[in-house]
Amino acid sequence: MKSWRSITIVLSIVMVLGGCTKHEIGKPNADKVSPNEGISTSGDVQTEQSVSEDHKDKLSEAEAEELKMNKYNAYIMLNNIITGRLNDVMEHYLKTFSSKPNIKFNKKHNYWVRSFVDRDETYIKKAFELARQEPAFDPLDTAALNLEPSMNKLIGYVKEAHDYYDLKMYVDDQFEKGKQLHNQILSSYDEYEKATEVFILALSKISEQHLKETMEQLKENDQLLRYSALQFISDANALTAEMDEQGINASNVLDIDMKKFKKMYDSLKSTMESLIQYSSDDTRVRSEGFSPNQLNMFMDNAKAVKVAASEIIERINDKNKVPDYKLRAEFALKHEKGTPEKYNAAVIAAINIYNQGIY
Repeated sequence: MKSWRSITIVLSIVMVLGGCTKHEIGKPNADKVSPNEGISTSGDVQTEQSVSEDHKDKLSEAEAEELKMNKYNAYIMLNNIITGRLNDVMEHYLKTFSSKPNIKFNKKHNYWVRSFVDRDETYIKKAFELARQEPAFDPLDTAALNLEPSMNKLIGYVKEAHDYYDLKMYVDDQFEKGKQLHNQILSSYDEYEKATEVFILALSKISEQHLKETMEQLKENDQLLRYSALQFISDANALTAEMDEQGINASNVLDIDMKKFKKMYDSLKSTMESLIQYSSDDTRVRSEGFSPNQLNMFMDNAKAVKVAASEIIERINDKNKVPDYKLRAEFALKHEKGTPEKYNAAVIAAINIYNQGIY
């Protein structure tokens, strides 16, 4: 099973601007016609109709930008579901059952399948609907439409399997339906993974450019608190991506390439210092339009990311291997100090807070 976790983080942080266009950032009234607009330097006053048409053009541009951002954000939500909940569901399923077909069930084992969230299905449906609408995002639209059949099929089988094991229906049919569902899940998952890879790579290309433009716009408009928050998440994600690239997890965390890790950690630490500085400036916080409560929540989560990264260094310095009994406790690793699992959970929490409110 391919891990998309680091790609999740890269994509989910780019929702920073919502529906703002390049000209609207830091300018709350940019969509309003000023008293001097429509007046030429030669002294010829445009007609009221011309001013009205100019205003309509501005509204049309704003509406077009809003449609573009709505579609882009719908794809972001789809990506987050793919690399978030659905990724977790499938990781657990393949670990609990098998990645091979025609398995033999142990009647003494208490089988269960993680549930899928109905709200996520609403987001998925919206993304696929928008894939058929303007503005065009090709080749991303094509990738999304190619993903739709296998994703819907996979989710359908997973939901059916959840109900089957939740109700212990395997007691009634001696796992006959379970065997059938297992093969159907594996078959649809194979198709889904191939289509997912194409979709995520297509979205990555768009998001990289969007992130670059976003960072430039924030700096240009002296929104240095937002800039630092976004930079912090980007730095945090770089650490996640590096550990993914090295294949590091709780079981082999002591094998991490410390030279590469420390370089990225130092960047994260530096950005954290800037973030603390700007977030302590009440004037800047107000001027950049932050909700104090949401900002405080984000800062708490950002600090948790920094602490989790520091704990990894502490574990490595102390040569403190994670005990085998803790490695067997899958869910507990997200709370175990000095593990990539805890670090990744902290990063995801910070990104969720960022996307939910402070932008």
